Amino acid sequence: MGKLFQIYQGIKNYFDKDPEIEKMAEERIKICSKCVDKKGEPMIRYAIKPFNLYLHCRKCKCFYMALARSPDKHCSLNKF
Repeated sequence: MGKLFQIYQGIKNYFDKDPEIEKMAEERIKICSKCVDKKGEPMIRYAIKPFNLYLHCRKCKCFYMALARSPDKHCSLNKF
């Protein structure tokens, strides 16, 4: 699937909360929060806060909120 669809899917899942997706997102954001390629302010409570487009990966350029909630998206650094 294309990157735009994956971002759309992640944003959609951010607003339409699904317990399974949120559990996956929490685990992924824990991984992202320790990554040296993260850019933006520190991850507070695993990014369960208002949507912030400034938090993104320097490697793949994806926003954490969308990246973490897109089941079809995988880390460019093979961390998940």
